[in-house]
Amino acid sequence: MEKLTVYKEPKYPCQKGYWTMRDDVSAAQVCAKLAPLEIAEEEKRLAILPCKIGSTIYEIDPPSPEHDVIKCRVNYIVIGVMGLSVDVEVIEGHGAGSVYSFEQSEFGDIVFLTLEEAEAALAKGGRVL
Repeated sequence: MEKLTVYKEPKYPCQKGYWTMRDDVSAAQVCAKLAPLEIAEEEKRLAILPCKIGSTIYEIDPPSPEHDVIKCRVNYIVIGVMGLSVDVEVIEGHGAGSVYSFEQSEFGDIVFLTLEEAEAALAKGGRVL
C-alpha cells in the first residue's frame, strides 16, 4: 500500500507535529484511499490492532506479591463476536510458558506495548484487581 502522507516534526518545542499529504500527492488520491476506510469504519468492519503478531508486550501482575511486570509474546489476534482479543504466551516472569488472552480494552490498563510504560504504570500503583 502506497503511503500518501508524511509526518511533519514541529519547528519549535511548544508546537505539535502533524500529518499532511506528501508534496507529490493530490487531494483526490488521498480521498480515493481514505473513502473505503471510512465506509468500513462506519460499517464496523475496520479494526485497528493494538499490536502485531510476534510483538513483545508487558503485563502488570498486581495479584502477585511482588507486583511483577510480565513479558509476553503475541501468538495471535482474534476478532470475534465479543470483540478483539490478543492471545499471548508468557516468556518471562510469573507463569512463564502460560498461554492466555487479553481483551483490547486492557491495553493501557494492565497491558502495555513497552516495558517503560508498564513500569511507569506500576510505579503509579497499577490497576488493583
